[in-house]
Amino acid sequence: MGMKRIVTGHATTCTPGKEPVVKILINGEPEYTSYANTVQIAQVWQTHGMPTHVQGEKDEAKEANPNAIVVQDGSNLRWGELQPGAFVAMHRTSSVDYNIMTHGTIALVTPKEELDPNDIPTDLNDPRLEHTLASQGDVIVQRGTLHGWLNKGDVPAAWVSVIVPAESYKTAEGDTVKDGFWAKKSA
Repeated sequence: MGMKRIVTGHATTCTPGKEPVVKILINGEPEYTSYANTVQIAQVWQTHGMPTHVQGEKDEAKEANPNAIVVQDGSNLRWGELQPGAFVAMHRTSSVDYNIMTHGTIALVTPKEELDPNDIPTDLNDPRLEHTLASQGDVIVQRGTLHGWLNKGDVPAAWVSVIVPAESYKTAEGDTVKDGFWAKKSA
């Protein structure tokens, strides 16, 4: 399906008292990382520091690690596409993720009961998991929760994610829950 990114910036020089010229720094497709030919991720942009900077013409996504989901000192903007029948394994990151569905329908897979940390389901159809459907135009706000993704439809599903770091979730007893991915055994 693909996407195009358009990134703006300022001209490097400006007449005092005038508004700087806006430059289109990037107008084209980003680089994609493909996983098993079923999941595609595009690193669209990253910021570092808060507040972030708007100076310069460097492509912030070019230097990004495509496997790094959370940028600890900034934000991460990614685009993802999931083929029909494909999945993303159960995982958790200490972040707030704003996921905006752009195409298709996807199931957000979450626990519907307390789970033993040593027994996180790897089968996304495990009866201890709940499927919440999201379609084009829906927004899913992930707040550091354990989740997976499953495309139950017959067309690719795509979404944009804005990911900002957050403190790790702590249980009532003060224990920090573990971040990471749990390998998936079946769809």
